[in-house]
Amino acid sequence: MPELARLRHRFILILMGSVSLVLTVVLIASIVTGFSSQYGRIQSSLDAAMAVEGDRELRPFIGGFGGPDLSGPLAGGSVQGGRGGDPSQTVTDTVPMYVVDIASNTGKISYYGSAAEMDEDTLVEALSRIDVETDSDSRGAYLDLGLFYSVQDLPHGELRIAFADASQLYNTTLSQSLIALLIWVLAMVAFYCLGRVLSRMALRPVEQAWSKQHQFIADASHELKTPLTIVLANNNIVMAHPEKTMAEQQQWLESTEEETTRMNSLVTDLLMLAQVEDAAGASEASVDLSTLVKRSLLQFDAVFFERGLASEAEIEEGLHTRGNQEHLRRLIDILLDNASKYGNTGGTVAVRLAHSAHKPHSAILTVSNSGAVIPPEKISRVFERFYRVDEAHSTAVEGSGLGLALAQEIVWEHEGSISVTSVPLDAAVPPEDSAKWEGAPQQEDSAPDKRSDGEQLAQTTFVVTLPLSSPDL
Repeated sequence: MPELARLRHRFILILMGSVSLVLTVVLIASIVTGFSSQYGRIQSSLDAAMAVEGDRELRPFIGGFGGPDLSGPLAGGSVQGGRGGDPSQTVTDTVPMYVVDIASNTGKISYYGSAAEMDEDTLVEALSRIDVETDSDSRGAYLDLGLFYSVQDLPHGELRIAFADASQLYNTTLSQSLIALLIWVLAMVAFYCLGRVLSRMALRPVEQAWSKQHQFIADASHELKTPLTIVLANNNIVMAHPEKTMAEQQQWLESTEEETTRMNSLVTDLLMLAQVEDAAGASEASVDLSTLVKRSLLQFDAVFFERGLASEAEIEEGLHTRGNQEHLRRLIDILLDNASKYGNTGGTVAVRLAHSAHKPHSAILTVSNSGAVIPPEKISRVFERFYRVDEAHSTAVEGSGLGLALAQEIVWEHEGSISVTSVPLDAAVPPEDSAKWEGAPQQEDSAPDKRSDGEQLAQTTFVVTLPLSSPDL
């Protein structure tokens, strides 16, 4: 369905956008934290270099660092120093550093470095850029050289310049950034796949509801189309013979009235079904369930007699529930009407209302009749809208096919449960299952187990459980 596909894509986009935003913030925060930590270590190393005191043993120059052309700000002074001095003289063992001291009276330059040495040409270039007159007590960085520096006047008339290697900071930050990017990409791929799975799981109820809605509309249209077609046909016949009297066209008028009544019943069921589904819950009025069942049974006595059915009733007095009285009356009528329509001639409709022995504060209402066997694969569908067990003879039975669906909605509205069983009359209910079918009327040994047409008979029982309440509440 295009609508569901768009909804699924929107779900994935929202999920991906949310995850991307959160993951980006977390990874950037991690990179910034790592950078700040490394930068803080470098600044701490520069502070430590400025705090070193005491004389250092100076060693002769070795290699290229002994002969730089320090023209400019440092020109005129003699340079002495050593490379890679004793480890006890190093400022830090974690950040590569060089410290240069310049005597203000003699211009003599001495230096020492950490255990991890830096490139001498880079240091010479950095020294040549520092102006001892203007850069005193300052800090900065030569990003092109990959160095941080600090310049400070010492109490003994010396100028100290400390250099810290920034390559470790750059390399660490670059590594963290690449790892973060890889994590981001892999996470997006993983969450995209997860989003597709979750969208299908999350939208499966919506898809099922959508399919049921489309099926419901199609079934309702079909149920309305047949009587409308008959009404139109009857009307055309009557209009085609204006010379005939009403008595002569009585059959067409009666047919129109019958189909109109059928449509009215269908529309009434549809409206009540919509009202029950939209209801936030059953009303808080107290309903005398015992009286309600007895009144409905009294109204159906004539129906049972007309259809050749006997009736048996066992009603416990004083059972009350809270809810909508009109809806509960409709529930009982649906069950009795269903039993009268599908009960075999000569059979019995048995109704029982009593306290539940296994569910405290609940009542069990059972309506049972003998009739055709409902196959196990179809019994779970009897509460579906417009569903009929015997599709071949569905037109022979009056009704819209909405009754049991409406009954289930009413039971759910009252926080109850409803179930149905269909047991062949020649199959006894095992003793261990007797609690499961609590309240179901037992079959009589003398009851026939086959219909007149030879079809196997079964005892079909609807079991409704409803919560009880005090009549005074």
